Amino acid sequence: MEDLTREDFERNMNILVETMEQGKLIFPQGFSGDSLLRVRKAPNGRIDFLTVDEGARLNANMMAWTNDDFFEELNASVEADNNDNE
Repeated sequence: MEDLTREDFERNMNILVETMEQGKLIFPQGFSGDSLLRVRKAPNGRIDFLTVDEGARLNANMMAWTNDDFFEELNASVEADNNDNE
């Protein structure tokens, strides 16, 4: 897995924000979302990394990975492996 750049991380956070604004993200019972509510922007409009904790980072990365072709590629890889084993 590649290391994420600041640009990648900000993209992931923006995908998470858009998904939440569209009402497409449902949190499980018991999830407070406090880590997401604490994320702030710096005066220059970029994300203030000092306000991002592990929970916010994980949510942003998972949302971006599920939006990307990650699962399609994973499915294709699994199907190819299954076909090779037959």
